[in-house]
Amino acid sequence: MGTWGHSAFENDAASDWLADLYDAGNIAPVEKAIRAALPEKPSLLKKLLGAKANTYLDADVASVALVAAEVLAALRGNPHASIPQELADFLQTHESSVSDELYSLAIGVVSRIGIDSELCELWQEAGEFVLWKEDLDLLVRRIVG
Repeated sequence: MGTWGHSAFENDAASDWLADLYDAGNIAPVEKAIRAALPEKPSLLKKLLGAKANTYLDADVASVALVAAEVLAALRGNPHASIPQELADFLQTHESSVSDELYSLAIGVVSRIGIDSELCELWQEAGEFVLWKEDLDLLVRRIVG
């Protein structure tokens, strides 16, 4: 994963996803990205067999979920200082209706990423976890409004 900063916008996965968002012409990919980062629920068979659900969250999935959460914060009127101008323009020209449930899911996903994800592990290994985690905490506050 190519990363050049702590911001959710500063990595290859986020850049690729933003291009897909612009191509979609609506904010539907935001919900898909948030839901993709939700923990999987164990199936009944897994429960019966005593197996754990797969809870590992890949760095690219987490990165995309974070930029999707940034979109939600911007829609709440609280954009990140480094929001790409193209995204700011996109959000102003596309009507969007976002449910309170999606905002709540996004808060949970951001919290999960900061505690239990490959991305979290990578920032810990890089020795910059504290700065990255501060960005996540600010993102949650901006989503809340």
